[in-house]
Amino acid sequence: MAEIMSRGQEMAKIWPRNIKTLNAVYREGFIASMVVYAGRWMPPMLCFFAVWYFCFWRYAGVEFPAYIWPSAVFMLTLAFLAPVWGIWKLGQRSLRRLTPQEIFWYGRICEATGDTPALNPDMLTLARALRKALDREGADPRALTDGI
Repeated sequence: MAEIMSRGQEMAKIWPRNIKTLNAVYREGFIASMVVYAGRWMPPMLCFFAVWYFCFWRYAGVEFPAYIWPSAVFMLTLAFLAPVWGIWKLGQRSLRRLTPQEIFWYGRICEATGDTPALNPDMLTLARALRKALDREGADPRALTDGI
């Protein structure tokens, strides 16, 4: 479980999220951007709403009925665990082996960076190769995504 979570965190960090062609084929870019967004904004929003309730509504005499609390706690728990779920899904998707067409495309990317391709690449290996190719100076994303 720890390996899946660490692979998911690495995928969220290194998967290129701003290439439209890549995002049309792979959902990892969408999931990675949602993980980054949820990880950045959900905990502060939950803290803000908790403080807001206790500071303003509680002292103004507004109180929620007792039957609303279980569903509110459940929804807050889901909102707080959204980044964790996204990292888990990215970790699971990173274990998927590449198809023969993706292996050929991965080989072309490794050729462009000067690396030797792995024998049994998975999605995380592809993400690392894509990130390395895009981090080179003057790398054109359109040239990398032609083989998709």
